[in-house]
Amino acid sequence: MSEHNARQLMRALAEIDGLRNEIIDA
Repeated sequence: MSEHNARQLMRALAEIDGLRNEIIDA
């Protein structure tokens, strides 16, 4: 896996984690 793909994956995971936190706080 290239570094670019890994970076995109980490960003996606971070966005999902943020959405999960918003749902929990709601």
